[in-house]
Amino acid sequence: MTEVITKEQAEREITAWLDFKKVRPRQRAVFAAQYDTLVEAMQYGDIIMDGETFVIKHKLITPVDGLIDSLEYQPRKTVGELQKAANGVGATDSDGRLNSILSCITGRGLSHLQKMYPEDFEICQAVAVFFTF
Repeated sequence: MTEVITKEQAEREITAWLDFKKVRPRQRAVFAAQYDTLVEAMQYGDIIMDGETFVIKHKLITPVDGLIDSLEYQPRKTVGELQKAANGVGATDSDGRLNSILSCITGRGLSHLQKMYPEDFEICQAVAVFFTF
């Protein structure tokens, strides 16, 4: 693997995204491992961020033939949008809630997301946890 940007630059960009999303320090501390996943993904070019819109673009490490080779994550969604996406998902179904968030922020159906490989899904989950409430 070849580094595309330095770790320090990746940290600055992910921190700017969290600042734009107004993520508080406590939530950042709780999800420190996911923060590290995003930094590493950016460092090695798996994700890039538009510095004006804060949309994260994810070029999949392992594309799903004919379905998905990249994803875009919207930086902000309302509680109503997230709740609508989670309609029918049980309150204790953490995987289902996370998947509904992913579907909401990417605009992709769950059936497409479930065909992804773990190395890409880990990055998806790292983005999605910052939308939990």
